[in-house]
Amino acid sequence: MLRGVKIIEENDIDSILAVGGGSVIDCAKGMSAARGIKDPFKTIWLENKDFSKKLVPIGSILTMVGTGSEFNGGSIITYQEHKIKMRRVFPPEVYPKFSILNLEYTYSVSEYQMVSGIIDVFSHLMEQYFSGDDNTSDYLIEGLMKSIIAAIQKLFLILKIMKQEAILCGQLH
Repeated sequence: MLRGVKIIEENDIDSILAVGGGSVIDCAKGMSAARGIKDPFKTIWLENKDFSKKLVPIGSILTMVGTGSEFNGGSIITYQEHKIKMRRVFPPEVYPKFSILNLEYTYSVSEYQMVSGIIDVFSHLMEQYFSGDDNTSDYLIEGLMKSIIAAIQKLFLILKIMKQEAILCGQLH
């Protein structure tokens, strides 16, 4: 993230296109918010102080699903040097201005990554499910979880067929 901020500042970058999953989008939010901040990790994440007023607009192209980062201001950043992982929720000005989800892009990640994203979706649903006594929300979440389970079964069948087609076309061995 810090290298990205440096590139933004040195080249007067006017927009960020995050291509990937939630971590990539979180990093883009961090780069946008850190522009012009001397020690951004300490200032923005550790001390929860103000972020840049010179935000760089963000767009995203999703290659996997899971966190919902394309719809919110949440950003989890790891500071490798100090082995610290911190979360910050930014206001709507930092949200991606647009997000594109073309289902075919999700096929670009490995099956392992795809399953990890699906489990991530499930875990976020369960966080909400077990967070209170709101039965209406619980019923909606239960329906979503059932839909995901049904969709996963179809997804694996589709992936199996795609692999067989790739073998027939000589693309896989």
